[in-house]
Amino acid sequence: MKTLLILAMLAALLALGCRAEDAVIQPTPVSQAEEVERLAQMLERQVTAAPEPTSGPPSTGNAGFDIVEQVEQMLNDSVATRRAEHRAGYGICFRTPEVQEWILRVLQIRGCRAVDDAELYRITSPVAFTGLKPGDLDGLVNVESLVIPDGHCGDWENPEYAASILEGFNPEASLLIVGDYLYSVDQGPGPRLDIIGLGMYETEMYPEAVRRRFDDGLLDSGLTDEQIESLLKRGSGIKAQVNAQSRAIAAAVAEVRGVENPVIRIVRLGNSVIGNPPDAGSVDVRIELKHRPADVIECEEG
Repeated sequence: MKTLLILAMLAALLALGCRAEDAVIQPTPVSQAEEVERLAQMLERQVTAAPEPTSGPPSTGNAGFDIVEQVEQMLNDSVATRRAEHRAGYGICFRTPEVQEWILRVLQIRGCRAVDDAELYRITSPVAFTGLKPGDLDGLVNVESLVIPDGHCGDWENPEYAASILEGFNPEASLLIVGDYLYSVDQGPGPRLDIIGLGMYETEMYPEAVRRRFDDGLLDSGLTDEQIESLLKRGSGIKAQVNAQSRAIAAAVAEVRGVENPVIRIVRLGNSVIGNPPDAGSVDVRIELKHRPADVIECEEG
């Protein structure tokens, strides 16, 4: 009965592990039944090897959880092994096409199967990619800098997402992530966009100094004082959101790189930095304000 229970748990966890692995790189053909049986036998030996205690405090009842943890660890080790074996046999053939083409061009190698970790080790050139997927950067441990111009296409504020993209990449490379923040402007009389911009960039003067610009006849908005103040507040709110987003991305990258208590500086609107870009190990996050969707880099599907 114990063996059947373990086999059932292994089958479920292995199925989940395989699906998670598929998101990163296609695994080499493996018999799931053989894998489950092998791990079950290993686990059975570990479970039955320890004799039942004849004395002492009663069992805490957590043996089932210990078994699950052992199963998960063995599955993780198995996935890592299959991934290494797969990469050894298929090189970079399952990476994003643009990444493949760049690597082959830099190394002057024709076939994607011929690229192994030793070849990737030779690459030091700075890179810039859009549409990165997990596994694309794996093995590029000596690349000096990376630019991601479509940061808005990924959940970079989430450390788990950042880790999936940066896994296997040089942790000392300088990193520049550029994203877009979209906002709309209601149609109506007057320079509404200009007023929102004043709220973004000149909130320390708001609203008296900005108001004087209209009073002096420098700007004719056609708006009431209440409308102007509302637009200024909207600009101020956008400024706070953009800065918070930029800081969150920098913090997520720092967490992935194992930097404790990182010093994150806001150097300008939407621009957070760690270190001194473009020095080694620095992080530069720039969120650019866009009010016309046509100006934004489109995100790839899938």
